[in-house]
Amino acid sequence: MRRGGWRKRTENDGWEKWGGYMAAKVQKLEEQFRTDAANQKDGTASAIFSGVAIYVNGYTDPSAEELRNLMMLHGGQYHVYYSRSKTTHIIATNLPNA
Repeated sequence: MRRGGWRKRTENDGWEKWGGYMAAKVQKLEEQFRTDAANQKDGTASAIFSGVAIYVNGYTDPSAEELRNLMMLHGGQYHVYYSRSKTTHIIATNLPNA
């Protein structure tokens, strides 16, 4: 009997491919951000960060949570994981020499 043969997948959720777990996780986090952003916005919010997607690396001042909230309120995106194709700005306190 082959491993896992007793269970049959009924839907294509992206987990069968290599890296499917991370892809599903990132997609879920992006959806949560969009939902939270829609709930946070009020009439005073601007779109100053429209088209801007940030990734916060390490400890920063203001904190990553504060930056996330600012992006939410003002039309930007916040990435928990760096994406070379989607992230437009990296925010970090310390940068390596290389």
